[in-house]
Amino acid sequence: MSKGEIFHNYETSKQVMSEHAGASAFYKNAAGEIFHTYSCYARGLDALNGAYHWLDRMPKGRDEEGLAFSQAWVRYHDRYDTDYKVDPSAGYQPPGGAR
Repeated sequence: MSKGEIFHNYETSKQVMSEHAGASAFYKNAAGEIFHTYSCYARGLDALNGAYHWLDRMPKGRDEEGLAFSQAWVRYHDRYDTDYKVDPSAGYQPPGGAR
């Protein structure tokens, strides 16, 4: 891999974010061997987030059209300012660390 690339979801791609979501399941047998039995990434995780089920039923859905990247609207629950607005033209900014 060259600089600026990441191996995620079994492929090499351009790294545009510092964090990527994913879920995996593993099985350990009696001999102590560990097997990777399942993984899902990106939109495949939607089923694990109940909020998406409600958003997807709303008239505007997740309202991602016109954003700099999908899910630009996602924010940490404890990092909102009182007058916070989503800037649809803003690019991804990595998290600044836990508060």
